[in-house]
Order: sequence, then C-alpha cells, then structure tokens
Amino acid sequence: MTTENNNNTTGQHELILSHLARRDFWLFLPEPLEADFCRDQDRRAVDGFNSTIAAIALLYLGLGLALVVISGPGNLGFWPASYGVFMVLIATAWLLSVASLLSRHYQLVMAVLVTVAVAFALVHPSLIHDGTLYHLVHEGTIFVMVVVFLGLNLRLPWALVASLSGAAIAITITLVLSLKPDWHLSASTFLGGSMLGIVLRYRDERYLRRDYLHARLLTLDNERIQAMADQLERLSFLDGLTGLANRRYFDSSLDKAWRTCLRENAPLTVIMLDVDFFKPYNDEYGHQQGDQALRDLAATIAAQAVRPQDLVARYGGEEFVALLPWVDEASAGHMAERILKAVCDLKLPHSSSGCADYVTVSAGVATLIPKAELQPSSLVAAADEALYQAKRTGRNRWVRAASVSAQTASSTS
Repeated sequence: MTTENNNNTTGQHELILSHLARRDFWLFLPEPLEADFCRDQDRRAVDGFNSTIAAIALLYLGLGLALVVISGPGNLGFWPASYGVFMVLIATAWLLSVASLLSRHYQLVMAVLVTVAVAFALVHPSLIHDGTLYHLVHEGTIFVMVVVFLGLNLRLPWALVASLSGAAIAITITLVLSLKPDWHLSASTFLGGSMLGIVLRYRDERYLRRDYLHARLLTLDNERIQAMADQLERLSFLDGLTGLANRRYFDSSLDKAWRTCLRENAPLTVIMLDVDFFKPYNDEYGHQQGDQALRDLAATIAAQAVRPQDLVARYGGEEFVALLPWVDEASAGHMAERILKAVCDLKLPHSSSGCADYVTVSAGVATLIPKAELQPSSLVAAADEALYQAKRTGRNRWVRAASVSAQTASSTS
C-alpha cells in the first residue's frame, strides 16, 4: 500500500468513527461515504427488485382476486380496467430491469413509476361507484404508500418527492376532470400510509447507514491488515541495505523465469556483478562509506533494468545479479556494457583500486534457452564462472560464458 493510499485509509477510518460518535445521526453521510453507500444500496435494490418482481405481480393479482370475491363480480363496473393500470406499471418496471435501465438509474426510474402509481392510486377511488369496492380501493392506498416507502428500496428523499408529486398530479387531474372524490377519506389514507412509511423508512435508512459504516470499518481494518502482511512479505524479499531484491527473491524469480522461458522457447540471461577491490575500499574509506557506495551502485545498476520483467538483486556482500528474461546474447552484452559505463560514470573515488581511480565492477554474462534436462542453477553457475574470468583478466570488464550448455550439462551430471 502506498503512503497516499495509507493516508486515505486512515482519514476515512477516522471520518467514520467521528460520524458514528455523533448523537445527531442524520441520514446523509459525509462524502465520499454517501456516494459509496448510495451506489451499494442501488445495486442491492436492483438485485432485490429483480428477484421479487414475480412475487410482487402475484401479490397484486391476489389482492385483485380478493377484491372481486369481496365485492362480487356484478359490482365491479370500471374497476377491472382501472386496476389493470397497476399491472402495466409492474410490467413496465420489469421491462426496464431487463433493459438494464434500472441498474443505471434506479432511484430516478423507480421514482417516476412511483409518481404515476401514487397519482392513480389517489384518482382511482373517484372512478369507483360501488360502496364496498369504493372503501376497499381507498384502503388500498395505504398499501400503495407502504410499498412506496418500504417495498421498493427508494431512499427517503426520492420516496417523498415521488409521493408528493403523485399527490399533486392526482389533485390536478381531479380538478380538471371535475371528479367528486371523498377528500377526507383520500387525505386520511394517503397521509396515514405516508406517515407510517416515512417513519419506518427513516428508521431503516439510519440502520442501513450505520450497518454500512460498521461494514466499511471492518473492510478498512482488513485492508490495513492485508497491507501490513503484504509489506512484511515484501520486506522479507528485500535487502535491508540496498533496497534491492535479496537472494531469496532472486532464486524464486529465477525458477519462475526459467519455467516461462522453457515454455515459450525464449532466451534467459543472468549477469553476475562484483565490485572490484571492495575490501580495500572498506579498509580505506570505512564501512559506513562502503555501505553508501553499495547503495549508490545498487541504484545505478537497477536503473539500467528498465523493463517490468527485469530484476536486479543483491546476491551477497558486494555481489549483484541481474535476471533478464527474453534477452538474447547480443542484448545481454549491451546491457553489461551499459551497467559498467553507468558505474564508471558515478566516479566514486577509489584510490586503492588496482584497475582504476574510481569504483568499478566486473561482470559475467550467461544466456541460454532453457531445456527440460537443465537446471536454473546451472545458468547462475555459468555466469559466475564468466565473472571469475573477468576478474582474472583485469577486472572492470565483462565476459560472456563460453558455452553455457556444456557447463550446465556437466553441472547436472
């Protein structure tokens, strides 16, 4: 985890704790928590609607059948046609969910459908003349309002706007068509259902937001624990002095690169590097300066490995190693030359060196296309032998392994 991500996580953790500690816990969370909560709840709302749309349709048909039984088939009048409007709304919602429109704009789309449903629920009784059915349809308004606030997972502001807009449309239609509704009964059923829905919706949303914050806290804690575990794992693979990968990580990476190049019949290169006359350097300049020189060299060598798949590691003491998958002999030679030149360009003074006035390195280069009968360690052995040849022939130079295949074959026999 980067420092910036770590700071963001810590800041969000503190923000959640401070919000949970408030006594005036409002419905709206501080950003970006509110936006995340809304996205999460909308996704859950769509999933819930898609899984219950069939049950909603069956319940609606069951209520209609109950009204027919209670009122009697001969007293229905215009009611079957008007009651069918709600089935049209249910079918429309189902089609929108199939078209994925609900998943993108759930609150808006559902609020529009709810506005139409509320408006018709309030106008509907004025179209019914049978006394028994008339009162039953009025009582059904309460059911509609409860469904609006609780059954569709509309957030409270959206549900309020939709219900009030539906009521305003219903009043306008009633006045324009000169209908004669029972205003007292309509107001009592609408307001009664709305108040019940508002109270329960508010309570549910508070609990949902609290649950979301607690779940978010748990997620952040898990992320922090995982980040610390990842950091510890990374540290176990890093060299404490230079910050490069250590010998353990190099061995693991070599095995992986070997298998990959074996499968793809691709070349694999290892460059072994050793700082020339490093013991005399430590004796003259001190171990503290020697450690700084190793850090400078590590950064310089690593800067030459520009591809994501390249790896530079500290092999031990003053030795470094470069692992270069998909690098052939020609490219490996260019890489070794770049490393030697970059080290020379550092111009680190070294008056005790037997080959230059500044710090230099020697390199052994080994390249092969892995074969099933060979072992990864034999490639390292070949590079190490080439490094020995470079040191024996004057240092501050690189030598290519003469015959990697022959050396690897003999090392495994």
